[in-house]
Amino acid sequence: MADEQDQQSAEIPVLTVRHMPFFDRGSLRAFTVAVTLAVACMVGLAGSGSLTLPFAHITTLQGEAASKADLFDDLQVQRLLLKHNIQVHIARAGSRDVAIGNI
Repeated sequence: MADEQDQQSAEIPVLTVRHMPFFDRGSLRAFTVAVTLAVACMVGLAGSGSLTLPFAHITTLQGEAASKADLFDDLQVQRLLLKHNIQVHIARAGSRDVAIGNI
């Protein structure tokens, strides 16, 4: 009977558990670089004012114009107005139509 117990105990597998760290050196370094890059981008966008731009309240102006409508089609003018949260939509019309309001 003692021989049977020795054979049974010899047949029981032994499970060893090794401690595996969550981050090894390579993945920890990659994670650190990614977080540093993300923080640097956020600081850069916050400094330029572009980070909050999608959440800014933009005032939209609509109007009629004849010969001066080209001014509001210029990209530089549009950028300057958007910098101050203003967007302009112009309906083109003749000078007489603008003067009497026939549009």
